[in-house]
Amino acid sequence: MHYFPKLKALIGLESAVKLREVFRGEWLYIPRCQTALRVLRNYRFKADYDYLTQHLNKSGRMAMLELCPKYQLSDRSGWEILAQVRHPEENHNLALF
Repeated sequence: MHYFPKLKALIGLESAVKLREVFRGEWLYIPRCQTALRVLRNYRFKADYDYLTQHLNKSGRMAMLELCPKYQLSDRSGWEILAQVRHPEENHNLALF
């Protein structure tokens, strides 16, 4: 039952108990939608970068110094995200799930 505290924190005690009762003894996989979450993170990163550089007039490098720790990314990953988000047509076949 090592999953139960996490499940309870996510959906509440009542819902977690119901799920446990219905699926007792069965292997239950709940997807995280990791690709969709990564796409969302990348667009948020780009929006924050644009805000820092366009509204607060910070340089691109200064924006990276601020954002990469916040998003737990390397600066190289940050620059790659910006390149991908600026040119979304290259990701036309992106599958979210």
